[in-house]
Amino acid sequence: MLRYRFIEGNYAKWPSHIPNKPWPLPAGPINDGEVSVTFIGHASFLIRLPGLTILTDPVFSARCSPVQWAGPKRARAPGIKLADLPKPDLILLSHNHYDHMDLLSLRALAKRFGRIPIITMLGNRDYLASKGIHGATELDWWQHHSHGEAHITITPSR
Repeated sequence: MLRYRFIEGNYAKWPSHIPNKPWPLPAGPINDGEVSVTFIGHASFLIRLPGLTILTDPVFSARCSPVQWAGPKRARAPGIKLADLPKPDLILLSHNHYDHMDLLSLRALAKRFGRIPIITMLGNRDYLASKGIHGATELDWWQHHSHGEAHITITPSR
């Protein structure tokens, strides 16, 4: 793989920037029977249901890395700016890779909105707390959690 990448050099170059098409921000409340899903980027989605707003794997940082001076840099800006995001009622974190559990984004969300409940996988609560992010509920496969009328079940996937 490295030989192909660096010696043979026959590969397509990844673009350093891809402009976003302008899309309207999610507007107004969601009516009964409606669902709104807005793609933010990679695994980040804003899911709005009547009376519940869920944010999945929020990543708003320039790089998926423990530092912002190294690591893979995003080519496309998030579909919604953090400053334009409506307040999430709940954050779902699928796993603890940098491209899904972005500590800078989680801290920025807490600074902007206060503590937001987080549902995550087994073993992540203590890690998040050690990084100053508190209030996470961790679940193992097939465990359930209720948040208001929403019922969340953690399932394995590939």
